[in-house]
Amino acid sequence: MADFFVSYNKDDAGWAQWIAWQVEEAGYSVLIQAWDFLPGQDWVRNMDQALLKAPRLLAVQSPSWRASRHAQAEWREYYRIDPDSDRALILPVRVHAFERRGLLGGHVYVDLVGSSEADARARLLAGLRAVQPLPGPRPQADPRRQKPLVVPPFPAAEGRAPQPVIDYSNLVRRLPPLQQVEDELYSIAFSRSGEWLAAGSHCTVVLWNLLDPAGQAIASGRHGSYVYSVAFSHDDQRLVTGGEDGYVRVWSVDPLKLLWERREHTEAVYSVAFSSDGSRVASGGYDGRVLFWDADEGEPRRSGGSAVEGIGRVTSVAFSPDDRLLAIGSLRDTVWLLDIEVGEARELGRHQSSVESVAFAPDGKTLASCGLDKAVCVWDVSSTDHAPRWRKREHDYLVRSVAYAPDGRTLASVGWDKRLNLWDVETGELLLSKPMGSDSKWHSDWIWSVAFSHDGQMLASGGSDGRIVAWKVKAGKRGEKGGGRAGGKRG
Repeated sequence: MADFFVSYNKDDAGWAQWIAWQVEEAGYSVLIQAWDFLPGQDWVRNMDQALLKAPRLLAVQSPSWRASRHAQAEWREYYRIDPDSDRALILPVRVHAFERRGLLGGHVYVDLVGSSEADARARLLAGLRAVQPLPGPRPQADPRRQKPLVVPPFPAAEGRAPQPVIDYSNLVRRLPPLQQVEDELYSIAFSRSGEWLAAGSHCTVVLWNLLDPAGQAIASGRHGSYVYSVAFSHDDQRLVTGGEDGYVRVWSVDPLKLLWERREHTEAVYSVAFSSDGSRVASGGYDGRVLFWDADEGEPRRSGGSAVEGIGRVTSVAFSPDDRLLAIGSLRDTVWLLDIEVGEARELGRHQSSVESVAFAPDGKTLASCGLDKAVCVWDVSSTDHAPRWRKREHDYLVRSVAYAPDGRTLASVGWDKRLNLWDVETGELLLSKPMGSDSKWHSDWIWSVAFSHDGQMLASGGSDGRIVAWKVKAGKRGEKGGGRAGGKRG
């Protein structure tokens, strides 16, 4: 038995194969015509057998799929068995825009229209999370199966407008400001919807609703000590936190409620991250270990620490967009890349002192890091020569946090010199440095964390003064009047 039969029209074969590959990588099995119907076989018999062998249907929906008589016959068989959708036998995945009407119009669907590859994968796997793989051993694939050896290329997404180049020199402070807290803010994170901003502080995780015009903190959850790291799941339903008490905690977002907490680290947890598919949490601690957790139940999965000899105290962890790699920063000056499935790590490069933060680019091709040596570095993930694409020192003290803009073109860095620097990812050019002279509304102490909103239209930083400085930004082209270089040097 296979978990899914993939129903698609030949016009959407590229989408169907990309989706099928992602589904099988997530631990499910599929039957798909492109791989499982072999030359010389009876197509009608194969189709009949496929519908019998796969208890669920994954429908790759588009105008072509809706117009196909064969596709309509395929989904009707599953609808006949489960007309009320109680068993969720049909998983619709929309890949091209069209009006969904008729009997399937009411089914909740996974929408990939307009998505980047990373977003499409995250949305698909989030949709799969409600479906458990069939029990028992995985079916033995026919050795003649024509599944490609490498992941199929991601199809061009209809309706996806080119990402505008955002001019981050045009920063307008968000008004009213977010309510200041009473203690240091060590980590901040935006939800992907742009509705929430979370921050870790002393014994507290704080949550703001950015749609609230008053800017008041609406909820807080308790830790045993300082909260050093916060991160949202890609579906915005959960928040993971880690802190000095050694606990990893996962919370529901609305309302903010503790779902589970575990303490396997013997020292402080300095960094936590959600995988893109929402199934795993990674945590890095001062005990020199990287741990993986089942995001739903909080059960430990496997330690990656044993795969990295001499890893040292872990300061930062980050999943690659495809969840295949975990970047690790440590106090032993090194940036590591851990192959999660294989369990092996390699050194990507080194700083001259401790590495404080690591972050993957949205396309997963580059990685940014920063450290006590005042340096900001961008590395090519595929490189093996341990040399960064560029290394810049434009901060006066420890650089604590780096973050990519969603378009991947701009990098932000903040540190203990109370500065926010913005960089051109491709060239390493310093585009902007704030504050420009005296600014009473700026941070009065160390800046610990920086983050972009998912749409790139907001930028925020959090610091030791308990203040979040938040900006709205305007889209535009670099090089236009008021563009990227304007005021880019320190004032």
